[in-house]
Amino acid sequence: MFIEVTTGNAEDKTNYMRKLLRTFIETKMKTYSGLEAQDADAAKTKYLASLWMILSVTGIMQHEEIAQQSGIACGDLQGWKSDKEFNALVECNYKEFLIYIVDLFA
Repeated sequence: MFIEVTTGNAEDKTNYMRKLLRTFIETKMKTYSGLEAQDADAAKTKYLASLWMILSVTGIMQHEEIAQQSGIACGDLQGWKSDKEFNALVECNYKEFLIYIVDLFA
């Protein structure tokens, strides 16, 4: 399922989706409760990257920019993309984002 913003200007569509996602990410990160382990920062960064990957799924942002927004190297993101758990997290986040959007406009 893809989201389609109906406006005549492609740049406006992109900017609107980025704004929606940025708000969604800020909300999710405020409520994030990561692991209480040594890798807590790494887990939080990976979670953040999985949220930004929603823009890749929607075709709005390239991996280089996602890596930059997440504060990681592009190679790290490429490695995570082959991880089943990371992909499942991206899919879960994408579904939550869709629900978030529906709730905004319902």
